[in-house]
Parts: sequence; C-alpha cells; structure tokens
Amino acid sequence: IFLAQTRQMPKEDRYALLFEALNEVLGPEGTLIIPTFTYSATKDELFSVEETPSTVGELTEYFRKLPDVQRSRDPIFSVAVRGKWVEKFANAEVGNTFGEDSIFGLLDRHNAWIACLACSFDRITYTHYVEQKAGVDYRYFKNFTYEIVKKNEKERNTVRYFVRDLKRESTIKLDLLKARLKNIDKLYQSEIGKFLLSCFQSKIFRDEAKR
Repeated sequence: IFLAQTRQMPKEDRYALLFEALNEVLGPEGTLIIPTFTYSATKDELFSVEETPSTVGELTEYFRKLPDVQRSRDPIFSVAVRGKWVEKFANAEVGNTFGEDSIFGLLDRHNAWIACLACSFDRITYTHYVEQKAGVDYRYFKNFTYEIVKKNEKERNTVRYFVRDLKRESTIKLDLLKARLKNIDKLYQSEIGKFLLSCFQSKIFRDEAKR
C-alpha cells in the first residue's frame, strides 16, 4: 500500500526503488536488516535458509532474494541482511530466540535504529527481547525442536522461545511508551506521502520500556 504512492510501474520496480533509496541513505558503512520470519520451528516444519519463503510480506521476500543479501538461520525469526555487518547478523545465535547473541541482542548491542514504515508501533518484534530481558511474568520459556537446512547441510536441535502465556489475558499496547519517547525527543517521525515513518534507537527503546 505504501509503495502504491509511487508513479505507475511494475511492482518489482517499486520494490527496487525503495531499496535503492535505503542503500543510498545507509551508504557503505550501513547495514539493512529486514524481517523474513517463518515461524517454522513452532509449526514443526523444516526451515530452509535458501528456500523457505518469508511469511511477513512480498516486500521482505523480494529483499531476501537479492544477490547481495544473506539470511540468518533462525528457524522462527529469520532476517535478511545487506551491508557492512552482514556476516555478523547472518550468523547470529539460533538457540535462544531473544537471547543476548540473537538477532535482537545484536540490535541492542549495536544500538541499531529501528524503523516502522507504515506499520503499527505495537508490531515491533524487538519488544519481546526487552520483555525477556526484563523477565515479565506473562511470558515463559518454551523449547521447540527445529530442523534447518543450509547449503544442503542439515542441523537439528532445540530453540528456546519466550512465548506468551495463553492462559493469561495479555496484549501488547505501547501507547504510553510511544508518548514517552516523543516527550523526550527520542522518537523521530516523518510523513512520506500518506504514511508515517517512525524511527528510534534500540537502547533508548529498551531503557524506557523497562522503566
């Protein structure tokens, strides 16, 4: 919907236009990380790093297939990566979905910028990393057996996932946190056509969320 604002052109050209613009902004020192989540382990499905499609939109699937992009091995929350730190993020730890050496832990360590482009603030998956770090009581650890295949090599093991307790009524609602970030001038927002781009750094989000 967001890219429909561009001039008339084939869908793939719209996607290319967006990623060319992002690449221009990030430059040679930047790294772009896009979710390509599959939730494979939670569904007891084989996760192929090269072949399993992203379940979070056509745009993410387009980026995943670009020649200079690598994908991480996480059988639940994989991401596609391009740029300076591609090797580090593509080889993030698999065993603990929101652990210190997971994709989300690396985002925290690098104080990465998180961008919400035409999406709800409540959809930020990094929130679950903060919840695990804070030890919230409405989530708990659950183990899932996974099977990963990468370059024809198979790996079978267990991943630890901090899941929501379905026996309790809990809903992610980040209105107060969003307002707090705006009040302290740590939430940067800009209109792009009819849609809003919201950006913040991971550490300030983590610290204010825990507070």
